[in-house]
Amino acid sequence: MNHQEPPAGTDNVLYELGFEDAEGLSQKTKLAVKLNAIIDKRGLHQVDVVRITGLNQRRLSLTRRYKLQDIPPDLLLQALVALESR
Repeated sequence: MNHQEPPAGTDNVLYELGFEDAEGLSQKTKLAVKLNAIIDKRGLHQVDVVRITGLNQRRLSLTRRYKLQDIPPDLLLQALVALESR
């Protein structure tokens, strides 16, 4: 992590914690929160989510735990769209 001083008035906690891609992580976190909320609301099992979204089990597990550094945002968006369309 490369800590830089945040711009005045920032509300991005990830930036303040020194994450280099704070904005990208923030967007991915928002997508993951929505994705996880749908999974929880529907009571879906991992095998069902993998089948519906096309995410592999590893990436789904990482998403469920908000470990998003190595997951492309477009993949999260595609998974969210797939879940919302079912």
